[in-house]
Amino acid sequence: MAAAEPAAFALEAITKRYALRGRDVLAIDRLSLACRPGEFVALVGRSGCGKTTLLRTVAGLEQPDGGTFRWGRPGGRPARAAMVFQEPRLMPWLTVRQNVGFGMMDAPDRAGVEQAVARLLELVELSAFADALPHQLSGGMAQRVALARALCLDPDVLLMDEPFGALDAFTRRALQRELVQLWLGAERRRTVLFVTHDVEEAVLLAERVLVMRAGRLVAEVAVPLAYPRRPEDINVVALRERLIDTITESHSNERTLQ
Repeated sequence: MAAAEPAAFALEAITKRYALRGRDVLAIDRLSLACRPGEFVALVGRSGCGKTTLLRTVAGLEQPDGGTFRWGRPGGRPARAAMVFQEPRLMPWLTVRQNVGFGMMDAPDRAGVEQAVARLLELVELSAFADALPHQLSGGMAQRVALARALCLDPDVLLMDEPFGALDAFTRRALQRELVQLWLGAERRRTVLFVTHDVEEAVLLAERVLVMRAGRLVAEVAVPLAYPRRPEDINVVALRERLIDTITESHSNERTLQ
């Protein structure tokens, strides 16, 4: 019998509830998910389906009410995870250089941190803005800083919550391409769990797209297309339409059952 494929992390029958204005809300409903090391997974679904709660559970920002979560490292040791939010959330009083290295400010090897920051600023093409303050940056530049800050932690798992959702279409497309290049070109490919409302974005970026509804995973679609991918490619269009149909059908079924 073949050995089970290793997982970067795994959730098994996870449940998460909230109390909202005296009402019990089931945000995650007995959800199971495993992501392979180095895999790029996108999570799509309508607003309120539990995507961000799931991401925050993997990040350790939320504790589940039931089920189990485990890292796939030997002995179950915690992996390093870093999160990129929709807003850059930069420290306004720190320079770009200082923001990128913020999570490593207490590291004893200061020279090593400075070298890592310089390398990351070069990767995201912001070396010329190393001494700028956040208010001097465009939205796309600020989000590049946020991505570099997450990568500076050298995470095993990169969690991204609508990181390009607030950007204009041109900047969003540029950052999508940059993210794929960074992921593909890394010496050690990181596991990425990417939440988005944009179905086309999910197809352009991910190896696997998961559809979430009412706290559950209701569909999984593999994306066996070579990178880089273009929106007008017939295979990208076909997968996008398939996912849209799946989400629409799931929503229609949900309303029928209510």
